[in-house]
Amino acid sequence: LGDPTVRILFPGGDSGWFGPDGRSAQPGGDVVEVIRRDETVARIEFDPHKTDRPIVDAVAQEAAAEIDNLGLRAELARKLQEVSLSRSRLASAHLEERKRIERDLHDGAQQRLLAIALQLQSARVNGSHELLQQEADRSVVHLGIAVQELRDLANGLQPASLASGG
Repeated sequence: LGDPTVRILFPGGDSGWFGPDGRSAQPGGDVVEVIRRDETVARIEFDPHKTDRPIVDAVAQEAAAEIDNLGLRAELARKLQEVSLSRSRLASAHLEERKRIERDLHDGAQQRLLAIALQLQSARVNGSHELLQQEADRSVVHLGIAVQELRDLANGLQPASLASGG
């Protein structure tokens, strides 16, 4: 058409309009609807100062099938972008979950177990048999707490697909 501002936009249902590259686009300016099988498959957006509407109408009618095919390719590009964004969100969530687990292990059970080991060693080196016995009794309680923390953490690791019978 000799108009570098011409754009072809495709309907995206609830997500508005998108261009041939699959990216979201806002319609504006003068448009000619490309109709195929009694439905709008695209809009040709043009500058009426550079291109006559009858010419754009003629192009829309003659090229409707190819424009419809271009719309299918654009829809595929849009879906691929959605999948790519979804994968990116999943990877980010996976990384965040790993960081949370690492933090829970470091701040919870690992610290508790290290403290128990240090208390027992200190009681053995510096204390009497009674002190060692008291520290051993206290350590048994703290070990039970550490085991429960590890169980709680392990229960959070079970994938939802396994929990639902997958």
